[in-house]
Amino acid sequence: MDILQAKQTVIDAGKELLACGLIVRTWGNISCRISDTQFVITPSGKPYEGLTPDDIVLVNIEDLSYEGNVKPSSEKGIHADCYKAKPDVNFVIHTHQANASAVSILKKDIICESESDVLEPVVPCAEYGLPGQPKLRKGVSDVLARSESKAILMAHHGAVCMGADYAEAFKVANELERVCGEYIDSKYKRPKYQHSVEASRSEYKDGIIHFTDSFWDVDIDPESLTLPPEQSLHRDIYAAYPKFKNIIHCADDDVVEASSTGKKVKPYLDDFAQLVGINLKCAKDDREIIKKLKYRNAVLMKDKGGYCCANDEYNAQAVEIVLKKNCKAMLDTQNIDKIKPIKLHECLLMRIVYKLKYSKQAEK
Repeated sequence: MDILQAKQTVIDAGKELLACGLIVRTWGNISCRISDTQFVITPSGKPYEGLTPDDIVLVNIEDLSYEGNVKPSSEKGIHADCYKAKPDVNFVIHTHQANASAVSILKKDIICESESDVLEPVVPCAEYGLPGQPKLRKGVSDVLARSESKAILMAHHGAVCMGADYAEAFKVANELERVCGEYIDSKYKRPKYQHSVEASRSEYKDGIIHFTDSFWDVDIDPESLTLPPEQSLHRDIYAAYPKFKNIIHCADDDVVEASSTGKKVKPYLDDFAQLVGINLKCAKDDREIIKKLKYRNAVLMKDKGGYCCANDEYNAQAVEIVLKKNCKAMLDTQNIDKIKPIKLHECLLMRIVYKLKYSKQAEK
């Protein structure tokens, strides 16, 4: 394929995958083979929405070398291994899609509950490895050697989906999400959690707190003494933590259900460990929320969901996304098998690397 055409296909694929929720923000990565020796891949840490052909990096399959100042995705080795192992594969998508991510924490191959014209009867799962590290790549490589599947689960992480072209890789990703959802439903028919919690979100700017959601659309003065409890809590969080400029109160069903236990939520997915930390504490009231947010950017409140805080709306939304996905993964699989969270030392390492490196990129 012509290199410029391949780069544009990768850009178009990123936008479509974003639109359908198979990838979010800068997470995941996309590549397209252009010859037997080279492929183009998305850069590290750049949002898909604004990518141009100059951002898409040409990488050599054999030694992963590349030219230019734009750094390719840290998972470029996984893409190269897919092209080496499967001559018929010309497009690779690494996703963090919700159902596949949930099933990945079981750390085992799964049997498809229904037939698919693009998936094998068994979807294999690669051994866990930290993001960007050799063990993660080796886990995928080992699966490539033992399976013909064009979809590979990555334990505690997401999935790799491959195809002869973008259309097939996209279909593989969609089918994988469907069969993973069916697998969860067949093993654990979790009843829908009923609650009446109203979500809210706010921004603190120029001395005013502005609420923008279906519940409120109002500006409030932080000095006001008579505020509804929810508005008062937002005000108190901003007062206690000046670094926060945006708060999202997440009342997603899975998050509220997780909060109903009153217990900490541990990281079952990599991106949760990176953005949220080694655990998510649960407060029993407003006063405890202020206390438990220390050194954190998210906290649960008993029976009311979670509060996601950041320096801007973009980063607060990122925390909300991984919060919902981690709670879903935990709840969807807790009665299927004896699941375990990611090990503490691995969570600490991911959190430190994210704070020192990737969060700096996100704030630019």
